Amino acid sequence: SGMGMSGMQVKKINAYNSKEPSLEEMSTQGLGLKITKDLVVIMQGWMRISSQPKEGTIITIELPLTLSSKIKNIVT
Repeated sequence: SGMGMSGMQVKKINAYNSKEPSLEEMSTQGLGLKITKDLVVIMQGWMRISSQPKEGTIITIELPLTLSSKIKNIVT
């Protein structure tokens, strides 16, 4: 939900790398999505953003899950 983002704003989030964002970027997008994207990358997952201005945003995050041997014995 929310006010949504333009395609250009979504591309900026996806283009962020390990450099610090500029003050302009922080004021227009905040740090939340940048931090989230960085954490997802560290955990070897992926993040997909689908957004339309004035309609809202859907963010999908997928993270790999590795079961410990103790849990595997219970599950299988």
